[in-house]
Formats: sequence, C-alpha cells, structure tokens
Amino acid sequence: MADEEETSYVSNEPKKANRAFLVDIFIKPRRVFNRLAADQNHAWGIPMVLLTILVIFTSLAGGPAKVQHTAMNLSQPPEDFVYWTPEQQNQFYEGQVALQGPLFTVVFPMISSLVGLWLGWFLLSSILHLMMTLKGSRQRREIYFNFVAWASVPFALRALVQIVALLSTKQVIDDPGLSGLISQHAEGALAYLRLFLGLVDLYGIWFITLLIVGSPIISGLKPDKAISTALIACLLFIVLALIPGIIRLQLGGLSTARPFIFF
Repeated sequence: MADEEETSYVSNEPKKANRAFLVDIFIKPRRVFNRLAADQNHAWGIPMVLLTILVIFTSLAGGPAKVQHTAMNLSQPPEDFVYWTPEQQNQFYEGQVALQGPLFTVVFPMISSLVGLWLGWFLLSSILHLMMTLKGSRQRREIYFNFVAWASVPFALRALVQIVALLSTKQVIDDPGLSGLISQHAEGALAYLRLFLGLVDLYGIWFITLLIVGSPIISGLKPDKAISTALIACLLFIVLALIPGIIRLQLGGLSTARPFIFF
C-alpha cells in the first residue's frame, strides 16, 4: 500500500512541476529550460492545450466583429447584374449571406488558427532539432518539442489581450504587430514588408528571446553556436510562415491577411 502511494506521488511530481512552469517561464525561464533539458517526458501538453483553448476563445470572441466587418465589405453586384437570371441573382445574394454566417466568421478562422498553431509548433521544433543536431547536439527531438511549446507561453498573453480587445471594441484587428506602420492599400515591396511586420510584436520578440536564452541549455552546445543556430532556425521558420500570405498577395488577396502560422 505504501509502495502504491509513493509511486502515485512520484508520478504526479512531473505534472505539478509542469504546472509551476506557467509561472516560472515568466520570471525564471532558465530554471524551466534546465528542467526541460533533463526531462524526457512529453512536457509540451500543458502549454499547447492552453494555447489551443485561447485560440478557440479568440475565434469565438471575434465572431461578432467579423460579422460586422464582413457586412461592411460585401462585394457589390457587378454592372451586368440586372441581366442575370433570377436564379443567378439569388445565388449571389445567398453567397453574401453565407459569408456572414458562423461557418465563415468563426469556424473557418478557428480551424485556420488551430492548424497554424500546431503546424507552427511542429515545424519550428523540427527545424531546431535538425539544425542543432547538425551542429553537434545529441538531444532527442521530444526535448525540442517541449522547449518550443514552453517558449511559446507569451503568446497566451497576446491571445488574452486580443480577446479583451475584440469583446470591448467589437472590431476586427486589421493591423497585427507593426503592420499598421504601412497602409493597408500598399502595393509591391511595401505590401510584402507589411506582411512581415504583421509578425513583429512584443510577444514574438519575447518568444525569440526565450529561444535565445534556452537554446544553449537545451542543446548542450556553446552559447555562440546555439544562439546563432536558433536565430537561423527562426529566420527560416519566418520565411515559411510568410509563404501563404505571399501567395495571397500574388493572387490579388488582401494585403492585410495575417500569415497562416500562429506564431
């Protein structure tokens, strides 16, 4: 009986430590990364579940704002609309109504954000693991999954700020990050620069700072080698994150569209 109680206590200890990371990652990040470097368990669950829940709440909070934004930006009937058949005109109006429904204002944005969150986490963790391994690190891939997940916790604060803003203003966030420095109607190189600036904010800088702080601890490499490798991995990841937005620009999409990857 005593053995069972001791086993239960030991098995619950990592879970308690992981929950404590939610505080320590903000005030004692090195302690968190030292623990993650030695922990072979899947410690990424808590931060990723937290971010997933906040993404869902952000999408729900932004629903009314997206409905209003969509209603104000509906396509006007074409010039030859009067010559369309009644069926074609009805299809046009039905399509406009559908754009204001929950499928387009809540469900699709939520799915896109969730896919971006999990795909972004997987891609960056894999890139870091591959590049650090090529530089001589012998850490397992799971360690980098844990590392990136916990370094991403500042994005939870960004989600909370967005939720409050969406609920209080009832307006869509058209200018994420520093993209507001460039006009939404910018073309050419400025449009691509605006796309990049949409990724630059306090929380993204905080995230990269945590990667810089933790990369030598996690990889076991010398600080200069680990930090330079982490920065190159982040740059490669940013390029990948911008690809969907670049494609939208090439196809004539909205230059204000936020990149697909959540980070």
